[in-house]
Amino acid sequence: MKIQISAALLRQYAIVLSANFVGGYLIDFIGRKYCILAVSIPKLLTAILLICATELWMVILGRSVMFMADCFVLVVVPIYAAEIASKDQRGALGTLLQVFSSLGIVISLAIGPNVSYHVLSYILLGLIILVTVPVIFIPESPYYLHSDGKTGDSLKILTLLRESDTQAKQELADYELTIDKTFDKMACFKDKIFVKALLITLLLFGGTQFVGFNSVSVYLQTILISTNTNVMPEVASAIIGAIQVVSSLFVTFIMSTFGRKTILLVSLAGMCAGMITGFMNYLPIISLILVVVCYSAGIGAIVWPATTELFEGQARAFGVSIGLTFCQIAMFFITKYFSTMTNALGPASTYWFYGTNCVIIAVVIAIFLPETKGKTFAEIQKALANLIGGHALDIFGRKLSILALSIPRLLASVLLIFATEVWMVLVGRTVMMMSDSFVLVVIPIYAAEIASKNHRGALGTLLQVFSSLGIVISLAIGPNVSYSVMSYILCGFVILAILPVIFIPESPYHVYSKGRTEDALKILTLIRESEMQAKEELADYKLTIDDNFDKIAIFKDKIFVKALLLTLLIFGGAQLIGFNAVSFYLQTILISTKTDIMPEVASAIIGVIQFISSLFVTTITSLFGRKSILLVSIAGMFAGMIGLGVFFQISSPDVHVSGFMNYLPIISLILVVICYSAGIGAIMWPITTELFEGQTRAYGVSIGLFFCQVVMFLTTKYFSSMTAALGPASTYWLFSTNCVICAVLIGLFLPETKGKSFSEIQQALGKMEAIENVAC
Repeated sequence: MKIQISAALLRQYAIVLSANFVGGYLIDFIGRKYCILAVSIPKLLTAILLICATELWMVILGRSVMFMADCFVLVVVPIYAAEIASKDQRGALGTLLQVFSSLGIVISLAIGPNVSYHVLSYILLGLIILVTVPVIFIPESPYYLHSDGKTGDSLKILTLLRESDTQAKQELADYELTIDKTFDKMACFKDKIFVKALLITLLLFGGTQFVGFNSVSVYLQTILISTNTNVMPEVASAIIGAIQVVSSLFVTFIMSTFGRKTILLVSLAGMCAGMITGFMNYLPIISLILVVVCYSAGIGAIVWPATTELFEGQARAFGVSIGLTFCQIAMFFITKYFSTMTNALGPASTYWFYGTNCVIIAVVIAIFLPETKGKTFAEIQKALANLIGGHALDIFGRKLSILALSIPRLLASVLLIFATEVWMVLVGRTVMMMSDSFVLVVIPIYAAEIASKNHRGALGTLLQVFSSLGIVISLAIGPNVSYSVMSYILCGFVILAILPVIFIPESPYHVYSKGRTEDALKILTLIRESEMQAKEELADYKLTIDDNFDKIAIFKDKIFVKALLLTLLIFGGAQLIGFNAVSFYLQTILISTKTDIMPEVASAIIGVIQFISSLFVTTITSLFGRKSILLVSIAGMFAGMIGLGVFFQISSPDVHVSGFMNYLPIISLILVVICYSAGIGAIMWPITTELFEGQTRAYGVSIGLFFCQVVMFLTTKYFSSMTAALGPASTYWLFSTNCVICAVLIGLFLPETKGKSFSEIQQALGKMEAIENVAC
């Protein structure tokens, strides 16, 4: 029976979703006003059906039709509001949909429990009539009239609404730019601006669901009962509903003061705080109120004007209907499986999951969403065209990005210090790993841009030095202290590492890219100690700045693609040659060798060797080329992997290994560690940043690092499976084969970058291409 009901509800939901696309079509066919009036007919008939309902099927049918009509309204009303309002009032008018939605909720929560279903249906009928009557007297959307060829009527309505004939004519001129007589919905997906607008719309609509508000509101009374508070659930629900209405009204007034983006970010921060601090028998009512206020006065209201503003002209109804369909699908799954999640993960972990989603969505919004407040539709389209999806380090700068990273790292280390549950450790380590991933993008780029061409290699390898230092501290101290003490040490190192960053200069390239030429010259003169050299570098910067830089179009640039492929080769090669697979299972390997050295001691010794090797490569990068160091490093790793394979091949439970062969695995491991840490493990950071120019650097390195981490995950996750399936010897020999392949490719295709400026490296990549064309 339960399965049949679920299937029926799913079919009903699928049918209802079609209302979004029907609305998207009719709104352009019969107009915005008539669509709103037309939808009142099924709503009125449904209310009457619910009043007279005597069977269950009548209630289900009535609620299905009402839901379809509401879906239709959610497409039409925001578009009508966006087109009828001026650019300064568009936000406030757009949020009124959330106000009326909240009002409907509070009426249901306050009156519903105290009256019969029929009485509530009478109230619903009265409200529908009350809302529909004013629509008869409002004007049609001036944009729709203009698109329908009624330019004179459009101008009259605009003049009436704007109270200025001049302003009306200006808007009419903007309309002319967006009307496309041959508008094709399928061709829209080839328009990069439409696709960007659609992706941001999916982010905003999906975000309203993935932050967990609807899960909380649907199960509101269940949550209130589980908190064991003295407040009656029915009373608390009504109070929270009233707060939702007040919050929705509040955002209507602040829309003209603050930007959409600012309100969204503050809203998500508040929701994150509410999800994290509440629902664990700590201030549950206050946390619920915080979530309701922040949603209703933030993303829940802003989503309507923000999404309609992102599209132009005839694409608006189409884009919003797709976004709303995605929103409702997400809402269905989030609310349907909320109780399953709480049963499987527990309430605390579920709300922490929503809190994490708030953070992720806020970060993506901060990076990708353009501010639309006070802009015309044409200006918003221009902003989307210029939106290249840059990383935070291109937006905020290298130095500020490094400083910003200290916040989640400190919070994560504090969480680990006071962790009393497994999920707290998992959250802390996840946040720390995310921050570390960001560090691996920012630090090499900052080092490459701040250093001269002669010192770029040495400065770039310092990342490996500090990484090795962290490893040796973990291996030497970790086994001898508690997890909390280790977390205190971690917190101390985070503070110690971040303090010097406050006093270092910003990357001169980033400063120059923001138009601050004089500041860039001052920084370059300070760090180069030569004004002439600083001016020469500044001239090189000028060649790399592209105001029309497009991260999609860049893939048509052969030199960028070549640099990217070389970056993928180096980053991927660093994982496929097996060092991280070996280091992750270091103690397991040491135990399996059956040597007399304690695994903990051997691990610490190997960690110290890794640190010394990292320091060593810093001193030799100015003497030898990057390519030479890489090839020697990989050759040494090849020998080390062969040695490990030989040991495991000749050793077996029945064979006693003695003499030199007993120490072969330790010698091989040390050789692998030295060659990796003094070679590819350190060199990959400066060389990958050197291969790209200017604005492509952050983009190319981040793609490479993402690929690196995916490969690292696969090689470390399946290392034990490989050794079980192939045997240890074959596994290490496979890594040695990868060493050979990687060395051959690097030897053939990687240009030498030592002592060259960024522009000279780009020329070298171009010259190699020319040579290859001649050879072909």
